[in-house]
Amino acid sequence: MKYRTPPEKERNDRLSFKTLDTQFKQEAIEGLNCSPLEANALIDIVKEVYFPLLNEKSIKNIRPGQIVVQAIDLNEPAGKPIKECKFKNVILTIDNGQSDLDIRLNNGIPALRRERIKRVTREAFEQRTLLTVEDLAYKILSAGYRTITRDLSILREHGENIPLRSTQKDIGRTTTHKEQVVKLWLEGNEPAYISKATNHSIDAVSRYLQTFKRVIALTLEGTDKTSIAFLLSISKSLVTTYQELFEKYKNEILPTRRQEIENFLKHNKISQTKEAILLI
Repeated sequence: MKYRTPPEKERNDRLSFKTLDTQFKQEAIEGLNCSPLEANALIDIVKEVYFPLLNEKSIKNIRPGQIVVQAIDLNEPAGKPIKECKFKNVILTIDNGQSDLDIRLNNGIPALRRERIKRVTREAFEQRTLLTVEDLAYKILSAGYRTITRDLSILREHGENIPLRSTQKDIGRTTTHKEQVVKLWLEGNEPAYISKATNHSIDAVSRYLQTFKRVIALTLEGTDKTSIAFLLSISKSLVTTYQELFEKYKNEILPTRRQEIENFLKHNKISQTKEAILLI
């Protein structure tokens, strides 16, 4: 006896063939000569890239004065070509209404531009992405590259830590964020405060501090800079930076911090093998 498919099941099957996913899949198979597996993968990619922009909830979240841009995912490593990096769509506030107008009227256009730099880089970071100087100059603020670079220098001179891909990921010569983290820690501040003050995650702050302690422990054991850099998989210049910071503040370090460093050295005898140092 031949099994008869229930009418309801037939209706559901027919409806499923009419879905956009099925239509897209069929177009990919016939038009692009994709296999069904490749067509399904293509559907997933399209959804991941374009659907956030088409999502009704996301659109409602954008208010006047905001834009949607693509920024590099926070987890992308330094040195990875930008064309190979993962990007995410983020919402940034270009015009903050009366607040921006007041800054422009009272302090001028350069001050407003620097305020916008602080705001959009913070918003991008909070959405787990990092902007570049090029993003700020060409895509967001329509300003000259040198103008943005000059603004960033002024902001840093005033103690502002701007989260950019170049500073967060050690691209180029900028390592001031690590110096700031270590300095704040040596002054007695806790990771939660340092995280907020430097726009870094607590995990990143903890990682910097652990590396600093390891550098100093090896230094106090008499290990040379080249060996320290090799053992910790960091640059020789960063080793020098941490050593100079320790020398600069060693007479001002809080007793609790000095004790912490001494305990770290005491409880973690370091041998000259990469495997050993990584376990500390």
